[in-house]
Amino acid sequence: MTKHKILIFCLIIFSLGQVFCFADEQIVMPKEIYVGDTAELRYMFKSQTNLFLMADSARVHGDVIILDESASVFKDMEGVCLVKKAMLQRVGITYTIILTFVPWVTGEIDFPEFNLNELCGNRSDAAPFLLKLTPVQVVSILKKTESASEGTPVSPILIPGTNYVLWGLISALLILLILVGIVIARFSLIAKKLIELKENIGFSRNVVLTKRKLYALKKKNYSDIEFACAWQQIMRNYLEYRFGNSFASVTASSFVSVISNMTGDMLNMEQENAVFSLQGVFRRTDYIRYAGGSIDSEQLPAEEHRAMFMQGERERIIELSVSDIEGLEFREKEMKAYGRV
Repeated sequence: MTKHKILIFCLIIFSLGQVFCFADEQIVMPKEIYVGDTAELRYMFKSQTNLFLMADSARVHGDVIILDESASVFKDMEGVCLVKKAMLQRVGITYTIILTFVPWVTGEIDFPEFNLNELCGNRSDAAPFLLKLTPVQVVSILKKTESASEGTPVSPILIPGTNYVLWGLISALLILLILVGIVIARFSLIAKKLIELKENIGFSRNVVLTKRKLYALKKKNYSDIEFACAWQQIMRNYLEYRFGNSFASVTASSFVSVISNMTGDMLNMEQENAVFSLQGVFRRTDYIRYAGGSIDSEQLPAEEHRAMFMQGERERIIELSVSDIEGLEFREKEMKAYGRV
């Protein structure tokens, strides 16, 4: 192939406006969805395209774009599900599509392929950015109630009433157990309160010290790599105390699954959002630390792919980290029964 043919081929590819993105993962919460439930789908991918550059300014709120919920891709699904909220979140070059929806039918919900540029309100002449989500399964409510009808009846415990001596011994034993229980209950209640108070003080101190270190990080004259290393060390120390497990060897791509396993999938929505957000920042700081001199760092646009923080990105990472810490510390009343979660 001659040089002229190569040049013509490159120009054709560029004129088509192809967008290169690499699907990372798709997660649906909760894991089992029933008709009428409110569910959330998260689709994470990386792209060198700055989707925020041409987006409708009215839809942009910091690092979030409110997607057009009246678009045909959502309207066409009204007989299957209702899309209540749709947004696009960005951390560095990692994007996350977040759809909050309510399914109306059981079986498979398959969202059609859509142009993300159109949902962002970009100009009509912008190159199409096509994405296809993985189908979502909706479980029949019968499966949820099936196990309740399969239990076998328990035979009643019969106490003979013909032996008065036996009755007397049982009554005396019950009275003794009640008295012992009352005494133990009072001491255990006090001990439990003291343990809870100590843990709460420890958690609060962990939060305060972590925020203080993050804000102090703004004033440090660190290089980008030094900043990324210092930020990761601060957040790993915070997470280690928060969940009572070491995070020294946890990779950025496995934060969600590791914390999910640690907590038994008992995190509430605010805490789950914070974990996903932190995972994105860990990936961004890993890129700064290790991508220097790599092929990826030479891609265009340079400001997104160079192993360097963009202007104001350090401050945004610190503010986002503080927000994520507050999200992880958010506890509903019913969550207190699960200990450290």
